[in-house]
Amino acid sequence: MKLQSVQLESGTGKVSLPGHFFDMNRFFETLVSKLLKTLSQKYKEVDQYRLNHLFAYDSAHNPQRRQSPTPRPDFAILKKGQPQQLLDAKYRDLWDKSLPRDMLYQLAMYALSGVGNSATILYPVLHDLSEPQHIQVHNPLSGGLKARIYLKPINLIKVAGWIQEKNMSSLASYMEEVIAW
Repeated sequence: MKLQSVQLESGTGKVSLPGHFFDMNRFFETLVSKLLKTLSQKYKEVDQYRLNHLFAYDSAHNPQRRQSPTPRPDFAILKKGQPQQLLDAKYRDLWDKSLPRDMLYQLAMYALSGVGNSATILYPVLHDLSEPQHIQVHNPLSGGLKARIYLKPINLIKVAGWIQEKNMSSLASYMEEVIAW
């Protein structure tokens, strides 16, 4: 997608801007970060939590001496200093639209990391019709349950109402319900 700018000086040149002017995914992630900061004192929210040591190059087979990748979920919820759950914000209505394979694989890796044996995608909705959805990750050989992925809606109409009313206690209670597992 190409966007064009307005030129205030005389001239015939046009400026093309690649991509989108406003990144709704980033905006939603920032909003969720602020909402998670309303949680009670028993929780601490950490943005861009680093999953150190999840992946590591085999030192005997890393001729380029590359750094091991370090995944970073959008958020971690800590209780008493220990990570309890990993969350990712996605600006996609997962109630009305299906979960893309790349999002599923990303959250499966977070869920299998050992932090709570689960991971959650938080997504925006504008109604009360959507409900949390759960995906179970099984061992394909034994069929045993390995982890869970939660798809949880955040009702932006409700959130906007509480913010407008300055009703932070209702907002905090709602966010605690959203992250409950």
